[in-house]
Amino acid sequence: MKLNENKTQFILIGKKAAVDKYKETTLDLLGTTIQQTDFKKDSAKSLGVKLDSDLSMKRQVNDVKRKCYWSLTNLGNFGHFLTENLKISLVKTLILSKLDYCNALYIGLNVSILKKLQSTINSSIRFIYNIRDWSTDLSPYYKRAHILPIQLRIKYKICLLVHKSLKDTAPPYLRQLIKLYCEEPSKQSLRSYSDQRLLLRPQITETKASRKMYSYTAPIIWNSLPVELRSIEDTDRFKRDLKTHFFNFIDVSAI
Repeated sequence: MKLNENKTQFILIGKKAAVDKYKETTLDLLGTTIQQTDFKKDSAKSLGVKLDSDLSMKRQVNDVKRKCYWSLTNLGNFGHFLTENLKISLVKTLILSKLDYCNALYIGLNVSILKKLQSTINSSIRFIYNIRDWSTDLSPYYKRAHILPIQLRIKYKICLLVHKSLKDTAPPYLRQLIKLYCEEPSKQSLRSYSDQRLLLRPQITETKASRKMYSYTAPIIWNSLPVELRSIEDTDRFKRDLKTHFFNFIDVSAI
């Protein structure tokens, strides 16, 4: 693929102090000056995901929230003509599909940012069941609609990626990011070695950055699952049982 220098920009990613220090930096590419992206509108977007210089995902979250509420507003215009099951189908198709797209990238994000997405799902639940009282506990309605809140949706996606990686049905680069406990020679004498589906957790210091790393957080989430769930080979059954497992932990009031 030939690079068009005139349409090329670069992204400087790092902590705010470092990014601000080099915000006037340019690059020279074959005699053409390459400017930094301005992070406006559709700039710095990869596969539909909007990036920012500190990888806070604020641009992406705000964009997803805006699109979801646009769809939800349109649904509200004729919602009184729809049945409960049809509302659920429309919400899953038009709202949750946007929230689930690349949502593994939301792992480790600040709770205040995730609340923006959670409020979108809350509004969807209120739309489905015509709930006007804002003091109503929505947890029973989540279970009734068979819809998971945002934090459990993210964990669900991470666990599914791990399961597919262990079955070699996920892209190879994802399998390279995780390692089974039993694959580590120094661990083979331990009792936990007998658990063939336990992931090895990288020996790195936990920081805000590490909590956003798939290789660091995926083993924590995966290893927290019951051993009988981690041992399921069939992907369809795993997805079904995993969702059932997470429904035991729904507490929307704590989000």
